[in-house]
Amino acid sequence: MKTNNKQVLEYTEKIQHLLQPTLPFKLLFSKKKTVLAWLNTIHETVEQSTTLEDIIEQKEHELQQKNNEIKRIKKSRDRVEEDLEELKETFENKEEELENLQDELTLQLKNIKTLQRINDGLRNQIEEKDVRITQADLRHNLIKSLLETENDNVGVQQYFKLLYDDFFQFSAQENALKDESAALLELQEIGSDLKLISGYSAFFQKRSIAIAGGFSAGKSRFITSFFTDDQLTLPIGIKPTTAIPTYVLNSSDKTSRITACNNKGAIIDLSQLWKSYDVHQILTHEFIQSFGFNLKKVMPYIFLSTPFRYEHLCFVDTPGYNPSDSGTQSDDAKAAKEFVDNTDALIWVVSVEAGTLPREDIKFLHSTISDNNKPLFIVINKADLKPIEDVKAIYENIIRVLDEENITVQGIVAYSSNQKEEISLGKTNRHNKSLTQFLNNLNTPSSKQDVLLARLQDVHNKYYDALQEQEQNVKKQLLAIKHLERGLFMSNFLDKEEDEEDLYEYDDEEDLYEYDDEEDLYEYDDEENISNLSSVDIIEERLRNLEKSIQQHDTADLIKQLDIVMQKMRNAIQLVFRDTTISNHKN
Repeated sequence: MKTNNKQVLEYTEKIQHLLQPTLPFKLLFSKKKTVLAWLNTIHETVEQSTTLEDIIEQKEHELQQKNNEIKRIKKSRDRVEEDLEELKETFENKEEELENLQDELTLQLKNIKTLQRINDGLRNQIEEKDVRITQADLRHNLIKSLLETENDNVGVQQYFKLLYDDFFQFSAQENALKDESAALLELQEIGSDLKLISGYSAFFQKRSIAIAGGFSAGKSRFITSFFTDDQLTLPIGIKPTTAIPTYVLNSSDKTSRITACNNKGAIIDLSQLWKSYDVHQILTHEFIQSFGFNLKKVMPYIFLSTPFRYEHLCFVDTPGYNPSDSGTQSDDAKAAKEFVDNTDALIWVVSVEAGTLPREDIKFLHSTISDNNKPLFIVINKADLKPIEDVKAIYENIIRVLDEENITVQGIVAYSSNQKEEISLGKTNRHNKSLTQFLNNLNTPSSKQDVLLARLQDVHNKYYDALQEQEQNVKKQLLAIKHLERGLFMSNFLDKEEDEEDLYEYDDEEDLYEYDDEEDLYEYDDEENISNLSSVDIIEERLRNLEKSIQQHDTADLIKQLDIVMQKMRNAIQLVFRDTTISNHKN
């Protein structure tokens, strides 16, 4: 633009110079073309300048607009900055509020967690109380059923009536059997077996095998290893004093059922009593302990029927026992022995962790073997817990102990209850019969009627033999009295001291001291009468009293009473089995 203006000025000055008056006209005319060219240039330049001015004017207008826009933007920016400041201030306020809220939220979260813990604690307490209420209800139902349920078997009722009436009346009249308490206990145990058989009819054709051993030998796990139902277990770890003996037998309908037996021999199906609950989960060590007393006193037995490997066998899970500190047989061992005595065979379980056959086990086995000749099998349990070489050494040690103690066994095996199998030791000796062979040999139907009748006959025989022996003693005593009377008659000139000395000698010879009434010879209640009698008269009077007392013992009548009551008891036993057989056929 500056260049164009400069050119216009230059050409204008040249034209002015030509138009000066001093210039000749010819010269001016001769410069016409030049001047015209200059004028065109000036014209173009001016036109161009006019266009540029318009452009400049337009640009200036645009610039003005831009300036106005800039001013507007500046105002907007100022407002934005003001707003930003306000927002910044608001943000700072909000940030402070947020921090306060965060602190409050943190506090609330702590409170919520505290409340949650309290809530969880209350929920746990409620659940525990619900469990306690449920268990209390279960306990109530069980105790109520145990106390109310009656054994309606006529044979059982007859047997116990005969035992507590007729037999006790007979027992009160005689004193011949020295170990009468053992005989009475045997009769009561026969009655207990009758209760079991009448209440649980499936039991009476099973052969019972006692599974015994020291406490924590693993008896319950050993029995469980024969179950086909892996979910079913026996209560483990129960103290011997509260453990309830459990009869485990095969279930004919392939289902698992737990049945309780009360003192009357009546049966309570716990699966029906506790329909809404899993009986196997309820009947635990903790539940049994929760009664606060020995449940065994009102529920002496439990029957567990479950799919089982051996159809005709019944395992009796006997209470374990702890070694007695006093050296005498503990109550636990006595309780276990009661069950062992009334079974067909005994499997003795010893833990491999014991390392040998403990001395208390040996004492128990001796006391059991001395009373009967039942088959005995030794199981070294938990054999999977030790290296095989250690198990072999324990196996050899137990064989040596058994030989030294002269204890006869059918076999010895190492066994793993967890793996449900025998552990092969590669041994071959006289103890090498397998557990499977032992059980298979026993897995035949049993005739418990014959067994109970034989036990009753054994008691009968003991009383009969004792009464016969008493009868012989009575005859000897009467004969001795006759001899004394004759001797006194021939020796009435002897003084009192000599009479008494001869009498003592005669009594020794004839075993008169064995008779309970012999002291009557030397007891003088009436001193005045004694002073009026000679020593011979006194002795003769006492002899006559003694003879009269002896003659009152009518042994023949006692034997007759014994025969009658025993026959009635046999009939009652047979009635139990007859009714049980009929019940089985109906089922």
